[in-house]
Amino acid sequence: TLSLSGSLDNLWQQERSARLQGTSRLSLDETIPLMQSSTLSNLGLTGPADARISLTASSGQTNLSGTIDLSKAAFSLPNLMSKDAGSPASLLFDAELAAPDALIINNFELMLGENRIMGSAQMSPGSDPRLQASLHTSPLALTLFNQLRPVYCEGGVMTLSAQAWQTARNQDALQYRAQALMQDGRLTLKIMREPFDTVNASIEAVNNLVVIPQASFFLGDAPFHGTAEITIAGYPQVAGQVYTNTLDIDALIRAFRKKEKPPGETPPETAPVTPSFSLDIAVDAASLCFGKLTTGPVSTLWHTSGRFQKFEPLYADLFGGTLDGAFHLSCQRDGTTWFAAFTGKDVDIESLCSQFFTDKTIATAKGLLHA
Repeated sequence: TLSLSGSLDNLWQQERSARLQGTSRLSLDETIPLMQSSTLSNLGLTGPADARISLTASSGQTNLSGTIDLSKAAFSLPNLMSKDAGSPASLLFDAELAAPDALIINNFELMLGENRIMGSAQMSPGSDPRLQASLHTSPLALTLFNQLRPVYCEGGVMTLSAQAWQTARNQDALQYRAQALMQDGRLTLKIMREPFDTVNASIEAVNNLVVIPQASFFLGDAPFHGTAEITIAGYPQVAGQVYTNTLDIDALIRAFRKKEKPPGETPPETAPVTPSFSLDIAVDAASLCFGKLTTGPVSTLWHTSGRFQKFEPLYADLFGGTLDGAFHLSCQRDGTTWFAAFTGKDVDIESLCSQFFTDKTIATAKGLLHA
């Protein structure tokens, strides 16, 4: 429905013009398909949208501005974020329609609760690119990004600036370039039981490649600092480097172990789940802890594709000498298992024994050896 009032002047002359104001209600389910845009169709816009609009027009150009109430509408940015019907949202815009079919959005402001996304856009089928847009944001609550496949976003904020473009009408995906700053984030991989906490990071993204030139976070009580590159097309792959005071294997077991099923409950039989991501991180730590064992400086390559962790090769200062080898850890429904294979060099026997035996046992052993 559309209700407008105002003036129309010189309708049958070249200098004709219009000045109109009013309200409109759109059914997004019916309106979006009329635009024949695969990009807009992929947003899953549904529900009603109520608008207050102002229109001025002259021969060859139309200016349209207004405010659209999207509280009753729903939409989804695939694998990124979504909005449910009933949550507060509105869109302010100032646009121009120029002959023959160019649309210029001088500015827009999307409000999602207290979160603001601002920018501009231009669509012209005869140009290259045919669609382009730029935006920047206020600090956005990370809980908005509830459609990310491998990660839960539970807290923190992110400030974002981005440019996007589409070069051809039949091109399904937008090309994009973005920069973001994350502060005090709380993120949990969907296979984990414990979060990465107090995440602070700068992020740069170009299409399906995300580069993190600097990041810091906590896993349990251990602080980490590092860098990473993430390929997000299809099967996400993470590669990078981290530095930490302590690589705590017990904390990793707690984070990745399966939830215990209630007593007497029989778990459903399911087909093997294909891992949804892979991670390969070079780790340098001041020490490694596992049970009662504590090492000196450690260097390793940490690989995981789910509940299976592999640290290989692994080098550690231990027992007065050095160890090199591999450590594998598996946290499955039927329990946690691990495997280790190491070669030691210049290992001090007394230092080794002190990790596993009491002082009295060591003294007895030394006496027997002396005798």
